[in-house]
Amino acid sequence: MRDAIRAELLKARGSWWMLFGLAYAYLMPAMCYSYAPDSVIATDGADSAAATRTLLAFLTAVPVASIFLANWGIAKEYFYRSLPRTALTQRRIDGYVAKCVSGAVQGLVVGVLGTTAWSVSTWIILEQRHQSFDLGAATWQTLVLTVVASVLAGPWGVTLGYLLPNYWTTTAAALIAPFALELPLMLHAPSIGRFLPVSTLAGVVQPPIPGLLPPLAAVAASLLWIAASLLGGWHLFRRRDLT
Repeated sequence: MRDAIRAELLKARGSWWMLFGLAYAYLMPAMCYSYAPDSVIATDGADSAAATRTLLAFLTAVPVASIFLANWGIAKEYFYRSLPRTALTQRRIDGYVAKCVSGAVQGLVVGVLGTTAWSVSTWIILEQRHQSFDLGAATWQTLVLTVVASVLAGPWGVTLGYLLPNYWTTTAAALIAPFALELPLMLHAPSIGRFLPVSTLAGVVQPPIPGLLPPLAAVAASLLWIAASLLGGWHLFRRRDLT
């Protein structure tokens, strides 16, 4: 098991895709900010704490980057048909657990670098608006919870690849569904949308979006989604013919 985990971490570290994923962890909040309406990003008249909280809300996009990057680790093996070779060199359960652990570690890295990069951007934006970046308890809570949500997002991204063993399908589920499906439901039907996977991760971060689950409930809901996807992914992978 230890060797399998080490191998997966080496794959992730040595892949150029990891660099792209880390860049994406910053670009995702930046793009959401760029396309957000002025009414959403306005901080005129707000104190430093409120202004900082408004801009840090875009950190909810960082866990999506974690899902996407962790998902690529398994999606590319199906795409390049290298999974049968991997499965033959180790026990399936070892490979499965190793990829999920690697996904969580990648989520940690994405979360730390994504929050750091966007925090610097938030500081620059507020300086340009002649406002201050608040480093109070609420800000630190948002940063820490973003990292927590990113770690939780990693295994979810991995199991998506096992549940949907097709490169294009799983990529769409990891990258497009959060914005094309979950975000509209969260905005227009929060009683339903807040229970969906990425929305529960947003609830962990707690941006100023009405209708999200409270933090503890969001963590519990996220863990339930992850547990269900881990069991479902393992059930399908154990029974799937890889030849």
